[in-house]
Amino acid sequence: MLRDYQVRIINDARQELRKFKNIAIYAPTAAGKSWIAAEMAISSAKRGFKVLICTHREEILRQNLQKMELMGATVQVVSSKQRNIPSADIVCCMSQTLSVRCKTKPGWMEFLHTIDFLIVDEMHRAEHDYIVLNARDGIYLVGLSATILRSGTMRQLGSMYSSIVCSITTKELIDKKYIVPARYFEFQAPKLDGVSIDSRTGDYVQHALQKRFRKPERYVGIIDNFKRICPERKFIVFTTGSQHCVELCQSFNDSGIKTKYLLSKPMEQDKAMSGERKALLSDFANGVFQGLVTVEMLSTGFDEPSVNCLIYDVSTKSYVKYIQTCGRGCRLHDGKKDFLVLDFGANRQEHGFFDDTPVNSLWHDKSKGGVAPTKECPECHRLVPVQVIDCPYCKYHWITSQEAYEVELTEVTKKDPTDLKGWVAQKILEGWPTNRILVTIMMKNKDDMKRAFMDAIQIMRTKDGNPISPQYYYFLKKNIIDKKRKSR
Repeated sequence: MLRDYQVRIINDARQELRKFKNIAIYAPTAAGKSWIAAEMAISSAKRGFKVLICTHREEILRQNLQKMELMGATVQVVSSKQRNIPSADIVCCMSQTLSVRCKTKPGWMEFLHTIDFLIVDEMHRAEHDYIVLNARDGIYLVGLSATILRSGTMRQLGSMYSSIVCSITTKELIDKKYIVPARYFEFQAPKLDGVSIDSRTGDYVQHALQKRFRKPERYVGIIDNFKRICPERKFIVFTTGSQHCVELCQSFNDSGIKTKYLLSKPMEQDKAMSGERKALLSDFANGVFQGLVTVEMLSTGFDEPSVNCLIYDVSTKSYVKYIQTCGRGCRLHDGKKDFLVLDFGANRQEHGFFDDTPVNSLWHDKSKGGVAPTKECPECHRLVPVQVIDCPYCKYHWITSQEAYEVELTEVTKKDPTDLKGWVAQKILEGWPTNRILVTIMMKNKDDMKRAFMDAIQIMRTKDGNPISPQYYYFLKKNIIDKKRKSR
C-alpha cells in the first residue's frame, strides 16, 4: 500500500505531465522514491508504454528492482553482466552503463529510442544527462530527487525539466513519524579564507580543502567529542579526501573504536581497514564494526537505518551534498528516536537545518555560484529565471518596472472592487504587508487560488524591486490558509 502523500505525488505528477512531458518530483529522503517510481512505471507499462528507470548507483538499482518485483512487475536489468538488449516493458539500468553502450555498441541507441517513459532517480546527478538528452523527442520524462538543484557551471536542470512537483516536506515526514529528527552539535571549523572554489561544481577545490582539515590535532578533538557525546552510536564520517579519510579511520581504531573506510580505490598500504564495497557495507549493517569513514561514496543510494550519528570533518558549499548526506541518518530503526550531527565544518551555519524548507530550483546564477530565484509563467506554467521578461517557451511578457508603475496608476483609479490589479495596487499604497495582501487574495479566490496569487505578484514583485517566488504560494497555503481551515 502506498502512503497517502505518495498517492498524492503520483496524481499531481500525472496532472503536470499533461501540461509538460518533462517534470521533476521533489521527494525528501525516505519519502519512498523507489515506490513512487515503481508505481508510475507499472501503471504506464499496463497502458502499453515502454519504461526505462535510470539510476547512478548499484544499491539504488537493486532497491528499484526489488520494489517493482514486490509489486508483481517483470523487469529486465541493464548491467555489466547483462549484455543483451532488453525487450521487457520495464527496464532498470545504470545510466553510466547504458551511456557507454549507446556510444559504443550497435543497437543500443535504437533501444533507447524505443522508450516512451523515462524515469530518472537522483536526477540532480550529472551521470544521467547523456540518457536524458539523447532520448527520442516526445518522450515522457520524470526526474526524482530530494535536492533539485545544481551549482557551478554544470548543465542546469531547467534545460531538461520544465516543472517541479512538491507534495511533502522533511518536517512533515518527521511529524508523521516516518523519519527521525536530527540533533546538532557544532564545533570549531578551520578557517577557509583563500580556499578556491571549483567553478564547475560551485564547491571547494578538494585538495585545497583537505590541507585545512588533515591535521592530527583535529582527529584527537573529533574522537574525544564523539566519546564524550555518543560513544555507543553507529556512525558515518564524511571527510575531504582519501588521505584524510584513511588517517582519521586509523585514529578511530587507535582509540579503540572499530572503524573501516570506504573509497573507490582503497589505499594500498591500508587495505586492512577497507574492503570490497558490497562486503564492507554488509559487515557495517550487521554490526561487525561501529564506524565507516568516507569522502562522498555514501552521499546517495545508501540506506542503513541503524546509523544514528553523522560526523562532518568537511565543509561544503553544496547544499545538495549537505542535505543528501544528512539523509543517511534519518531512517527509522528499532529504538531510534533521533540521529546526531557532529559538525566540525560549519555546514549547518552555511545551509541550515535538515528539516528546513528545501531549496529547489531548476536554474541558478552561474556567475555567482548561488541559487537564483525562479518564477512560474502564468501562461505555460514553466519555471524560468526571475530576470526573464519574455517567456522562452510561450513568449508571455512580464511587465517592466515602468510598465508596472503605469499600470498601477491606472488601476488604482478604478472603482470596481473585484478588479484584482487595482485592489492590489490600492492596498500597497495603503501600506498593507505582503503576506496580508496575498493571503486575502487567496482566500477570496478559493476556486482559482493559485492563478489569483500569480496575478497579484506581477505587480507586487516590481513595486519595490523585491522578487516574490511562485513557490511562496505553497508556503502561504500550507502555513496560513490550511491552518486557518483546520482551526475552524
